[in-house]
Amino acid sequence: MIAHPTYRDHAELSATLFQRLVGARSAPAAQADVDRLLECRDIIVSSLLERLEAVGVSTAGTWSNPHRELRRRGVRVSPTPPELVGLAVAPAESVRRLTRVLKTLPRVPEDRRRAPSDVLDGASADATVNLWRDAARYVTSATATLTESAERPWETDDGTAWWLVRDVAALTEAVLVADADLDELGLLKTLDQSPGGEPRQVQRMLAAHCGRVANWSATSDAAEMAGRRERGWDLDQPRPVSQAADLPAAQRLLAGYLRVSNRGNAVVDARDPVIGLHTVRAMVTVQSKAFRAAIEWAEAFPELGKLPAELEQAHELVIQLEAQLPRVQEAVPQLPPRHTQLQAKEISDAVGKLQLQARLEGTPPISQDELVRWSQALHQTNVGLGIAMRREIRRPNTNFRWVERPVEDRSGPGRRSGIDVAAEQLAKSDAPTLPASRFIGTAQRAALSSMLAETPPAERVPATFPRKVPGMNGPGR
Repeated sequence: MIAHPTYRDHAELSATLFQRLVGARSAPAAQADVDRLLECRDIIVSSLLERLEAVGVSTAGTWSNPHRELRRRGVRVSPTPPELVGLAVAPAESVRRLTRVLKTLPRVPEDRRRAPSDVLDGASADATVNLWRDAARYVTSATATLTESAERPWETDDGTAWWLVRDVAALTEAVLVADADLDELGLLKTLDQSPGGEPRQVQRMLAAHCGRVANWSATSDAAEMAGRRERGWDLDQPRPVSQAADLPAAQRLLAGYLRVSNRGNAVVDARDPVIGLHTVRAMVTVQSKAFRAAIEWAEAFPELGKLPAELEQAHELVIQLEAQLPRVQEAVPQLPPRHTQLQAKEISDAVGKLQLQARLEGTPPISQDELVRWSQALHQTNVGLGIAMRREIRRPNTNFRWVERPVEDRSGPGRRSGIDVAAEQLAKSDAPTLPASRFIGTAQRAALSSMLAETPPAERVPATFPRKVPGMNGPGR
């Protein structure tokens, strides 16, 4: 029994159960058990759609134009016919198609749907129903850990969001494989069939393709620890860092203190400042010290590839922001939040002691996996600091003023000023690029993906091969 299960725990158990369901080719005899099995399946589909919503994917059926989305992010896109959408929008399109696959799966009619708690309560006498029930329980629990998590790095980090989409894609394909067996047994006939859905084999190809694309882009496993319950920390006491293994959690807590509720570009007109200069200076100091240590230790792990160079770039963004701070002052001085100040000092002191230990022993005081997670947490802190700074600078009644102007001059630095550009670059900085294969703790999900790759469709009929016809140009002509 897991005392405080995390997203990783639920996701691994879900994958284990689906490995048993794929190819089971068994069905309960009693109609009541069949109905319950289909209800469990329906709960899984609803939970996967909810998980996509938690990641930030629209499941309403009206999706934004891919080119418009890229332009909003500042990427220059030349006009392209819809049928020639470039590779730059292909990843986003794969998620939209995965969403469409889930929304067009056969579903239990609405008038027959019961509350998930009623469906999942109590075991069944049928083993197959129990497998579906347990799978539904763990899939919904995994989704709940994301929706209820206080720390949500997938909202700001694309690599973490893709990590979660990868899991959704694998489970969607597993449901489709299981559906083929259920359909062969005649169990899906009573479900509502969505019009406009692709054939099951095409749906499976779309889900598998999205899973492959997501795996390429899944550079952070920060979501794996969602749902972990720590003891409640008194805000007057920082989370202690007694060893290097404590750094990632302490850094994530510090990043959480900087979290702004709205991550878009809209300005916030609030009476209270979003962040004060004392807090910014404390954050810049601890970030610079942490990045210097992380860079030094990362160079001792050749397997991490270009991570040291990327940490150097992230550190440079902090330095650029620090260079702008002497130019601004506060109209009304703000004391830094005590919990932020204490946590930043705890991390700074711990990093100093670990640096001394590393010099004395000649080896990094941190493991490779811990360093990877700490690097991700440092990135989250950078992004949170940049967003908070950008919000305060762009507020109509910002508390920031130029040093060279009288404090009575209410015009703040404003958009496109040097400090605003530095904050913008920090907020939009790229996460460390690390192959998903470097992460541990996903053995059952990897086994499920491998099993799906080796499971052919039930109707194993070779598709028409596009052979070249003599005397005609182009393949298949």
